[in-house]
Amino acid sequence: MAQNHFSAFIDRQRGAALLIFMLIGAIAALSLFLNRLVTRSTITNNQATMQTLAMAKEAIIGWSASRNTTPGMLPCPEDTTLIGNPLTEGTALLSCGNSLQVGRLPWRTLKLPQLRDETGEPLWYALSPGFRTSPINGNTIAQLTVDGTPNSAAAIIFSPGAPLAGQNRPLPTSALPPNVAQYLDGINNTGTTSFVTTGAPGVFNDRLVTITRSDLFRAVNRRILSEIRGDGATGLLNYYSANGNNFPWASADLGGVPFVSQLNGFIPHTELTPLFASATNTSMASNIWYPLITYNVNLSRQQVTMTINTPTPVSCTITPSQPTCQ
Repeated sequence: MAQNHFSAFIDRQRGAALLIFMLIGAIAALSLFLNRLVTRSTITNNQATMQTLAMAKEAIIGWSASRNTTPGMLPCPEDTTLIGNPLTEGTALLSCGNSLQVGRLPWRTLKLPQLRDETGEPLWYALSPGFRTSPINGNTIAQLTVDGTPNSAAAIIFSPGAPLAGQNRPLPTSALPPNVAQYLDGINNTGTTSFVTTGAPGVFNDRLVTITRSDLFRAVNRRILSEIRGDGATGLLNYYSANGNNFPWASADLGGVPFVSQLNGFIPHTELTPLFASATNTSMASNIWYPLITYNVNLSRQQVTMTINTPTPVSCTITPSQPTCQ
């Protein structure tokens, strides 16, 4: 009889142990599922923020390339005196000098909604010296240092992330504008031209994308070459139709006067200037573009290739049958 009681006790113990083991297994499985869910959610949020940063980068480059008289100019940060005004908040400062500028992204000026990271914070923006006043062209040097590499960026766009210990972020107003030290971390908020992409957990959570000189002028140089090409009423295409269906010879020097049978050289801008809009003439002269452009015409004067070699080569080839840049 005692034997039976002992056996029953052992069976109950085994059953309890099995239940405990199953419970531990279920908890472990649930923990693994929740960890994966959190990781997946974090990855998704990070990806969304990086896509938002990329959208801002594309908008800044497009804004710069479309400037009327100074392609390559970059916008100032947000005018904080307009914070809280539903009609003007997000507009860039009209003037901010030609030195380092750090502030919130001027989303309205860029024709964007107010872009925010996954924590709900608006994006921030740093602007290199040298990109606000003429001359600005493919030789303009980006002066922001990133992770110790000088001349890395013409501009930087930041996701500030959630506030860290010691950061206080009251609702910004025009009277109490956002303080960079409460949003960007480490040397990113010290007012120098040096920035970093990583830092110790708990004291750094900025994420950022850079606009390099090549990023910017890849678009700006195409704009300049398209401007010289013209649209039939201006530029080379106008010259072609007005001069016996021939493109001009190249200029032998920077004087811009074509030289008979000169195939390779400089843009014959003395001939073309009357065919440009005044804004184009202003842009080309004040930003010293012509010396940066090589010009090649074939012997029949039916094909022209223009190239800007700095900072990376961008070319435009046009023919009567293919009047757009290739």
